[in-house]
Amino acid sequence: MKNLLTYIFALFVIILVSYAVYFVYKENQNKNNESIIGEGEKIVALSDIRLGIVSLDTLNPILSKNKHYQDISKLVFNSLLTISEEYKIENLLAEEWSVVNDTSYIVKLRNDIKWHDSMPLVAADVKFTIDTLKRADIDSIYKDNVRNIVSTEIIDEHTLKINLDGKVPFFEYNLIFPILANHYYLNEDFVQTERNNKPLGTGTYKISIRESNAITLVTEETSSIKTINISLYNSIGELYNAFKVSNIDVMATTNINWKQYIGTFGFSYKEIPGREYEYLSLNCSDSVLNNPEVRKAIGLAVDKTNIVSNIFNNEYIVSNFPLDYGSWLYPNDTVGLEHNIEQAKQTLLDGGWTYKYDYWQKDGLIIDLNLVVRNSDLVRVEVAEIIKQDLEKAGIKITIDRVTDYIYQSYLNDKDYDIIFAGRNLSFNPDLTSYFSEGNLANYNNEEAKSIVRDLVGVTDEKILKEKYKRLVEIYNEEVPYISLYNNKNTFLYSKMLVADVNPNWYNLFNNISNWYRQKK
Repeated sequence: MKNLLTYIFALFVIILVSYAVYFVYKENQNKNNESIIGEGEKIVALSDIRLGIVSLDTLNPILSKNKHYQDISKLVFNSLLTISEEYKIENLLAEEWSVVNDTSYIVKLRNDIKWHDSMPLVAADVKFTIDTLKRADIDSIYKDNVRNIVSTEIIDEHTLKINLDGKVPFFEYNLIFPILANHYYLNEDFVQTERNNKPLGTGTYKISIRESNAITLVTEETSSIKTINISLYNSIGELYNAFKVSNIDVMATTNINWKQYIGTFGFSYKEIPGREYEYLSLNCSDSVLNNPEVRKAIGLAVDKTNIVSNIFNNEYIVSNFPLDYGSWLYPNDTVGLEHNIEQAKQTLLDGGWTYKYDYWQKDGLIIDLNLVVRNSDLVRVEVAEIIKQDLEKAGIKITIDRVTDYIYQSYLNDKDYDIIFAGRNLSFNPDLTSYFSEGNLANYNNEEAKSIVRDLVGVTDEKILKEKYKRLVEIYNEEVPYISLYNNKNTFLYSKMLVADVNPNWYNLFNNISNWYRQKK
């Protein structure tokens, strides 16, 4: 009897312990879904987020010119390759790719990808997309991606060969355009078809509802965000207001004055170095600028931080190299030329220059240079005036040559100037050929640099690429054929109720979206 009572007591204890463990587990589960923010106040995780688009034109990602939709469309339509948070090329629809020779690529598709109508992705879809982009009657932001493709050969159902018209450094970075379904557009007018109101994709999200003022995207894949509700607006002002009153959760802008419209309270934001890159090109064939110490002294004299502060109210970012916007090929430990007037003067003295009669002089040469700038670009003119003042502090004489757009273009074409104020929209492609190869804007001749950019065509080994790019950065800083000035900023704004590891870049605003979720009190 005593043994029986002992057994019953032990069983009772086990039941109590099991219940306690289960209770603690359930409490922890609830805490994972609810955050206590105050006494009697809870926040509950929601499985949707809300976005906005201004002046939507079409849901066909190849035909759309709408930047808001271009960003969102990456959730619906996949490309062969994609670009990571640090601008590294990665596989997406492609299982693998390889360089056959200077003018040919082989791409093997994943065999587990299906369109949103459950049809399998095949090589014919890729060929259809490329052929469509190359059509003369198709106006697309992705047209330049296929400019060098002369033909596409289907090898088997999941493999194709892409042939180019010549060497294209880092051509793989062009394979980031959305792939569309061949079978969906069969016998349809690609531009006019009603199917563009609800096109098929292979992405995480599919278009579920298309209304006159709203679009709904849904997913059945593993993601905290199951639904994306997109409101359509007629003006940017409406979008700003919708974000301000918390009707949408996420917004991106390139407008440096966004704070005037939205303020700064009630939300979080992240700044992204932009694609607009401004720099000075120094004519290395000029008798004065042929001397590296002169170019370096100019680089040391220019106060970029002051320019960004006074001209752009710190809404632009100081740049030291064309790839320092976050590219994986720019060494993180690199230190660019830092503003230092005394060091600029010492650099000239060390190079054998003497300052007398208000000019730096050496072997019958004097430093008296022209800086060419387009008269119509009032911001650059203003920046040029600050640069002139900076250089004068180092005793370097500069005359600003404000010219018409036509004459400015002639200077660029002929490469006949002392210094010219230049700029470009940076590409995802990290190729630096235009800065170092034969015929570059600065008339810069460095055999080692030319050899590096020439030999990098077709190289995919990451270790080799990093080593070579590190050397290019060193040459750039030693020889100073160009002086990087600044990049614009993009700003990603998001609700404080959005719980997210936000790490956008100018290729993809929605990195890691599968781990985001929105909260509601």
